[in-house]
Amino acid sequence: MTTHTNDCHDCDTRIFRVPAQDHPEGSMRPVYMAERGEYPRYVGKSRGPGYHRHGDQVEDVPMGEIPQVPHTYAYYDGTYGLMNEWQVAIGESTCSGKIWAKPISAGGHALFDITELSHIALERAQTAREALEVITSLADKYGFYTMWEPVWEQQSQAGETLTIIDPDEAWVLNMLGSPDGKSAVWAAKRVPDDEVAVTANFFTIGQVDENNTEWYMLSANAKQVAQEKGFWDPAVEPFNFVKAFAPIKEDRRDKDYWIVRMWRMFDMIAPSLGLRPNGDSVLDYPFSVKPDKPVTAHDVMRMNRDLYEGTEYDLTTGASAGPFGSPLRQDGWSPSARKENITGEWARAISIMRTAYSIVAQSRNWLPNAIGGVLWLGQDAPHSTVYVPFYSGSSDTPTSYRTGSLHKFSRDCAWWAFDFVSNWAEYKWKYIMNDVRKEQQRLELDEFARMKAFEEEIMALYQRGHYDEVIDKVTQFTLENGESIVSQWWNLSDHLIAKYNDG
Repeated sequence: MTTHTNDCHDCDTRIFRVPAQDHPEGSMRPVYMAERGEYPRYVGKSRGPGYHRHGDQVEDVPMGEIPQVPHTYAYYDGTYGLMNEWQVAIGESTCSGKIWAKPISAGGHALFDITELSHIALERAQTAREALEVITSLADKYGFYTMWEPVWEQQSQAGETLTIIDPDEAWVLNMLGSPDGKSAVWAAKRVPDDEVAVTANFFTIGQVDENNTEWYMLSANAKQVAQEKGFWDPAVEPFNFVKAFAPIKEDRRDKDYWIVRMWRMFDMIAPSLGLRPNGDSVLDYPFSVKPDKPVTAHDVMRMNRDLYEGTEYDLTTGASAGPFGSPLRQDGWSPSARKENITGEWARAISIMRTAYSIVAQSRNWLPNAIGGVLWLGQDAPHSTVYVPFYSGSSDTPTSYRTGSLHKFSRDCAWWAFDFVSNWAEYKWKYIMNDVRKEQQRLELDEFARMKAFEEEIMALYQRGHYDEVIDKVTQFTLENGESIVSQWWNLSDHLIAKYNDG
């Protein structure tokens, strides 16, 4: 499994199914400027009809192009590529870094950012290793730059981490642009099958055993760049990717943003380790830990919803939580805080209100691809969403999940159903969230129960060779369940309006 919370205050929240496509010999694959995230994040014809131009929209102009492959695979697409038909899935975490590069469009040399690399990886890869090879080879050859336009020259978002899984392996990739802007510097490490790794906007790969290619990968230039920039002295210590390329700070604000989340995840996964949240940097924590008990998809959903309840960082207590215990805060990374140069920081929770969507991706090697891959998609903040399963074999996404934007309220848009309930809950948090959590639990447990019976039915069809019928039924389940959940969540919103009218 892998998970990702796409924390973005103004992102395009639509989720599309990009179709598989065949391409003529000699054709080229356009590469676009980093998506800033706002609606519409992309307008064009290369990713299927969902992205075609509507009304007065203007089609995106490619920044460059690379040779196309004969066939590209179908995949789910949000701000990043999410999961393809081969059960390859990707999570993302923007990280700090000591070096960075600019794109070609801004006078630099780099062609790729992490969003386009994630798309192409899912278009071309049948395994996590293949995805890594696609991403790193393209970044090495064409150059890598950080994602957001205003921060091309800021340490805080100079690097990227991807978590990449398939039914058999899970990998973590740390990457940043090379000093000349024409390549990339990166390291990759495989996660042990019985362990869990955590990334919270900071690189986590330390020492790299280059001779052990089953578990590690390192860019050919990493050590040379680290030496030339004065980041590493081989006469003093072994090479460590985090020490070389991540800006290790002693700022409490940075620790509250990164370290406390890493500690909290590890502590929920393996409380027996007794880890504490007072580390000075990620170097004080392991790359991965063995959980005290097996971790399920529902466990990950619960962790994504965490607000530090019951810990010293509990955001539902204290004066700042108000009379009804609201944990929601404008953190120091919000646009308003940065604009006004506000200092100080609350510990950043795992679930925050400015989340566009979150995912929990399962890749299961005991099932055929059509149902083995499940992309659990939660619109808006994890604490007030319902995770909905999108099977990897589905040919489409529910209409309400590929409709609308956060700039115009619409009951036809799934995101608004969950965002409305989340905002309404803030008025009287400790009371309204009890109702929300009961409904979350009811709907998600019902989904798990219905999926078990449904997958048994699909396996029977699959074993009889009824492959087209499998795809039809998987698509039907994905679409009908998604729309049913949204409808029931709107019903909850109407109920909450009436129940808490005038308090």
